[in-house]
Amino acid sequence: MSEEPRQSRERPSKKFVRSVVKHNRGSPATSISVIATHGYYDGSQVADVLEELVDEGEIVERDGKYWVAEDVDDAE
Repeated sequence: MSEEPRQSRERPSKKFVRSVVKHNRGSPATSISVIATHGYYDGSQVADVLEELVDEGEIVERDGKYWVAEDVDDAE
């Protein structure tokens, strides 16, 4: 009897991605995607969500790594 592998279900919410960035300061998009996949989200859509959050000023990208806006001084 083989078990069907679980598949990613949906696009990660902005709230989820922001919380991952908050708790994993300075993570690259690839790491955030892996975390999203472990939460059974579609990790391939993380880049789009990150871009939206950057455009909205919620998070900041520096050298390919992401920080929430209030923690951006830690990136210096």
